[in-house]
Amino acid sequence: MAQPSTTPAFDVVGTIARFNRRVVNPLVRPVANRLPGVAVVCHIGRSSGRSFETPVRVFNEGGTFFVMIPASRLPDWVRNLQAGGGGLLRFRGRSVAVGVPRLTDGAEALAAASGFQGMWRRRIATSTRFVALATP
Repeated sequence: MAQPSTTPAFDVVGTIARFNRRVVNPLVRPVANRLPGVAVVCHIGRSSGRSFETPVRVFNEGGTFFVMIPASRLPDWVRNLQAGGGGLLRFRGRSVAVGVPRLTDGAEALAAASGFQGMWRRRIATSTRFVALATP
């Protein structure tokens, strides 16, 4: 009889998240204000109390910023903003205070993105989870 495997399952989402935190984010952060559709979320860690800056893909419509998130789990920056009651978003060279993030579906984001065309609109249409960050 075969013995059950003691090797833990490979966590693909966690591995990608760690790679983004350690490699991609430090590379993108310095140029984020010059990249179209990229913003930096400034937040305080829930447990550590440390200050973090996380680059995200974003679009802005009517004072609300929409960020696509993976369907599997909430990113740390979302949970930090929820615990801290909001944070700061640096977008297009200016800093904007944002409130507590609100989870929303693709239908609301697609309706807000009525002016978008091409690749962005297709990405929004096929994504199912978004975080809406409203200015207080």
